[in-house]
Amino acid sequence: MNKSEKILLKLGAIQTLIMACYHFFIPFQFDWGNYLLETSPTINWLCIQFTTILVLIYLS
Repeated sequence: MNKSEKILLKLGAIQTLIMACYHFFIPFQFDWGNYLLETSPTINWLCIQFTTILVLIYLS
């Protein structure tokens, strides 16, 4: 793999991670957060796990 292919692969990976992170914030962007957190323990658990992962990445 040459240098430009490695750069493009890293760029694609970063874009994928950013899109994955954005999908966790969609419920809050459209004000679905309160409804989902009150009625769905799975969504609540995912939000807690996602926050924990972000903190661990930030601290490492």
